[in-house]
Amino acid sequence: MRGWLSQVSPKLTGFGLLRLVRDVLGVSGFVELTMPGAIIRIVLNENSGLARLCLTAFRNLLRPQRVSMRLDGT
Repeated sequence: MRGWLSQVSPKLTGFGLLRLVRDVLGVSGFVELTMPGAIIRIVLNENSGLARLCLTAFRNLLRPQRVSMRLDGT
């Protein structure tokens, strides 16, 4: 995870495993699902500096699954 995140956001290169799990995966937001339960959109809290750093990396990762990513004041 650190590898593909740091390619887009070099500031995350120095994050250790604990900080990645605690801080990056702990960014607040919500997931929108279709009725069968497929993910269609992930919205991250725009007030989180880490959400902004990770947005492009997550978009690149989820593009093949056609999952939309955006920031909003959740």
